[in-house]
Amino acid sequence: LENCTKVCQWLMSICCFLADLVLENALRTYPTSTPERWERIAEAVPGRTKKECMKRYKVSDPVIRQLPPFKL
Repeated sequence: LENCTKVCQWLMSICCFLADLVLENALRTYPTSTPERWERIAEAVPGRTKKECMKRYKVSDPVIRQLPPFKL
C-alpha cells in the first residue's frame, strides 16, 4: 500500500507538471495584447476555467515559464 501511495503521488506531480506546461504554452500562444486573453487561455487548457488558469499562473514555477514553447 505504501508503494501505491508513492506511485500515486508521483503520478499527480507529473500531471501537475504537464498541466503547467500546457498553461505556459497557452500563455505564449496568446500574448498580453490578445483580446480576451484569459478566456482563450482557458479554452486551450482542458478542464480549467479562466479563474483557475489565472490562479495557477500566479503560483506556477518560474522555471516552467522559461521553457521554450512546444506543440502538442
